[in-house]
Amino acid sequence: MQCWKATGTAPGVANTAFTINHSLGRIPNTIVGQDTNNAGLLYRGGTWTKTQIVLKCTVASSVYNIIVS
Repeated sequence: MQCWKATGTAPGVANTAFTINHSLGRIPNTIVGQDTNNAGLLYRGGTWTKTQIVLKCTVASSVYNIIVS
C-alpha cells in the first residue's frame, strides 16, 4: 500500500480548513490512521488533489499524526 505520513498542528479555531501537502502522485482515497493529543477528530474539509488534502479538526490546536493512502 502506498501511503503518506504527516504530522502537524491543526488551526487554533476548531473546524477550520487546513491543507497538507503530499507526494502520492494521485488523489488519496482516505485517512488510514490518525492520532491526536486532545481527542480531536480529523475529517475532510474540502477537495483533495494529487498534491494536497484539505482537512478540518473538531478541536482547536490539536497536534496530529496521520497516514493517508
